[in-house]
Amino acid sequence: WGKSPSPQWVLRLGYDETKEEELQRAKEAKKKMALAKQSQEKAPRVRDVHVKGAMEWEKNAWKVWDKKKDQEEARRSKYSSALTKYIAGNKIVVREEPAAVQLCAHCDIGGGIHPLRRCMGCMAVAYCCR
Repeated sequence: WGKSPSPQWVLRLGYDETKEEELQRAKEAKKKMALAKQSQEKAPRVRDVHVKGAMEWEKNAWKVWDKKKDQEEARRSKYSSALTKYIAGNKIVVREEPAAVQLCAHCDIGGGIHPLRRCMGCMAVAYCCR
């Protein structure tokens, strides 16, 4: 009987439910963060795995991408008209291309307009909807 009651059972006259719920949420969040931090510290480090030929593959992929980028720029300069504006000292280039250049053969056959994506598979098709 001589002990004072634990803090969680003390009757508080200025009890506010929303404030109490917020305090409980904060406590739970702190517990979760502590557990997450603890589990991160215990997790073993994963060694970097070297994949044979990966760098070579990546170099080749970049070469293909650069080649396609050059092709794209050549196509743009050949078929599109550019309008350059200077707004507040910033150069803004707006390019307008004829619709025939923006559509691929598949769209032409299908008769619909599809969003065009860069075709990485073949060098012949610059843009393709499939």
